[in-house]
Amino acid sequence: LVPTADGKGVVALMRSRTLKVCRSVSTDGGRTFPPCEEIELANPSAGIDAVRTRAGQLVLIYNPTAVARTPISLAVSADDGRTWRKVRDLETEPGEYSYPAMIENAAGQLEIVYTWRRTHIKHVRVEAAAPGEWRFPAGDAALFSSPVGRFRAVALAEGVSALLLFFVAMPIKYVSALGGDPRP
Repeated sequence: LVPTADGKGVVALMRSRTLKVCRSVSTDGGRTFPPCEEIELANPSAGIDAVRTRAGQLVLIYNPTAVARTPISLAVSADDGRTWRKVRDLETEPGEYSYPAMIENAAGQLEIVYTWRRTHIKHVRVEAAAPGEWRFPAGDAALFSSPVGRFRAVALAEGVSALLLFFVAMPIKYVSALGGDPRP
């Protein structure tokens, strides 16, 4: 759920069994929604997440295929989610990339987490380079692992900064995606 560009409504984007992302817009602040409609984006009924940035863009993380959870990608919309432009694939190698969560931090960067090949949680930080364009700073990716292998990501706002916290049944071991061994 994200606010409409004018701030008077709420856009709901959701996965569906029709293998497309669906959209519904509430005009009463989210109290009621009309039936959802399919939009142009393919999705294998996998989890998605969206955020309205302070710059006004609607950004979506999703799997843009009807058959697999690879790749996982970012798309942007300038019209409350009616139309989309794919910005970048975050992962394209074989494997499953799913259950994304995304927030915008106090610096205007996107903080993104998702399951990485069903074994880890991956965190990626993305910076706005220009309207509709995103930059991926080198080194701003990390893998988190646990012997349990099951994760939940929760985004919390604390004061003016945003934190991503990861909770698992066992302690988490941080593993650098650039230099460490990513195996649990």
